[in-house]
Amino acid sequence: MHKKSFQSIDYLSSNSDSNCIFENTTYSKDENNKEAHVCFSEKGLHTMHLNIQHFMPKFDEITLLLNEDNSADIFSFCETFLTDKIETKSISIAGYNIIRKDRIRSAGGGIIVYVKDTISFIRRHDLENEDIESIWLQINCIHSKPYLINFIYRPPSSPQSWIDAFEKQLNCVELEDIEWCLVGDFNLNCFEKQLFKNKKWEKLTIDFSLHQYVSSPTRETEHSSSIIDHLYSKFEHISEVFVPKIALSDHYPVAFTLRSKRTQLKSNEHKTISYRCFKHFDHDNFKIDVAHANLDIIETIYDPNEALTTLYSKLNKVLDKHAPL
Repeated sequence: MHKKSFQSIDYLSSNSDSNCIFENTTYSKDENNKEAHVCFSEKGLHTMHLNIQHFMPKFDEITLLLNEDNSADIFSFCETFLTDKIETKSISIAGYNIIRKDRIRSAGGGIIVYVKDTISFIRRHDLENEDIESIWLQINCIHSKPYLINFIYRPPSSPQSWIDAFEKQLNCVELEDIEWCLVGDFNLNCFEKQLFKNKKWEKLTIDFSLHQYVSSPTRETEHSSSIIDHLYSKFEHISEVFVPKIALSDHYPVAFTLRSKRTQLKSNEHKTISYRCFKHFDHDNFKIDVAHANLDIIETIYDPNEALTTLYSKLNKVLDKHAPL
């Protein structure tokens, strides 16, 4: 397997003067600078994803990446190979919160996400399940609606039933009435014009109106290149996507910017206040549905803010059924 040496990267601010373009990636023009510099050119939430292929041997390089000036706001890694023997505090990086999901039943796999401590978020355990190796995060924005990001690893040996399980997960997300995107290593090569050899997966992307944004190879060997790390969304909240030519493994990272949509009232618009209708409210049926709302999951959530948000989300779903707005 052809390996590439690590190169330090620098996420420059949106008013950077650097303008030497390699495909969709901006590098420093300074020929004396031996390190490649990557620019996010758009304002918003700067996010990156990489199949790291063993996290611990590369932790020093990862720390350097996240300590760079103007580094990514969110950086996820899959195929971490982490286990419960490795404590979270031993892989902490200053200025970032850690969310991890280790594979339990077998070796390999695993996902870890670093989120800057200036970003408000909650982990949506209620959207995750054991059949899909993924982490759902809800990013809470100031002056705009929240949105969801799903970080995914699909093993190459996954059966077609993986797609069925993932479709069920997306059906639940669709009920949230919130914008969302998917990013990760799907181990499904994407050809030109969003064509896939796996027709079942291609049908799923069509059914959910998903656009696959990555157009440059994300995995390269001496004899082949492929686009198996994908970014999907059907909403217009992704302002830039690029694949930096930086390798800690035989994958390149996917980098993208999510822009927030500010919700501002025009001066001549009226503010509308909505009320719930309790005209046909049935207390007994309401109690039954609350009892079946799986509220026990809240006891497993360590973060009190996240637990409270999850409680509100589940109760509001029941309220929407019995006392609609």
